[in-house]
Amino acid sequence: MDGFRLPPVIEEVLDPYDELCELKDKDEEKPRDKEKCQQQDEEKEVKEEKVKKVEEDEEDKEQETNEGQDEEEDGEREAWEEEQEVEELRAQVMHLLMELEETREVSQRHEDSFTEMQGQCCRLGVSCRFFWF
Repeated sequence: MDGFRLPPVIEEVLDPYDELCELKDKDEEKPRDKEKCQQQDEEKEVKEEKVKKVEEDEEDKEQETNEGQDEEEDGEREAWEEEQEVEELRAQVMHLLMELEETREVSQRHEDSFTEMQGQCCRLGVSCRFFWF
């Protein structure tokens, strides 16, 4: 105990929510004052409960709103993904149509070349059976 002393222990700590009337000396209080204090305490508790209920209701509404927004975002995201998929499929179809057109053009050129060669063979008197596979 050379210089280290602890602060005195506080035996009673007052609740900050207690009414001022509870701080009076007990000897001075009248029965009516006690009843008023009890009524005030009860009224205060009822008000606090109402405030808690209102806050809980607001939180519930916020959660419902957030859930609704999440559902809307999910719906929007799904719609966007579907649109992207449709666009990809359209691009693939367009690519296939272009390839088909190119193939038709090549086929037509080959057919024209074959007809031309067949006509030249007939003019020369060469048998066309060599060109038939």
